[in-house]
Amino acid sequence: MHRQTESPIPMTSKTRIIVSSDHADIPMRRSIAAHIEAKGFEVEDIGPTTNESTNYPTHGEAAARKVASGDC
Repeated sequence: MHRQTESPIPMTSKTRIIVSSDHADIPMRRSIAAHIEAKGFEVEDIGPTTNESTNYPTHGEAAARKVASGDC
């Protein structure tokens, strides 16, 4: 028998998708975000916002933390 347990992380009732990238893929990320929004989902774009060189794992970690927290 499969026993369903309550998640220790509160889940949101919103259908929200977090998007992020490194500095090299800002136009592609924005295009993907627009496509997702056109499909009826809420998108939170957490950057980066400039083409200044960034450390992509930092942005990936920020996105993962939002998901893990139940914020999306």
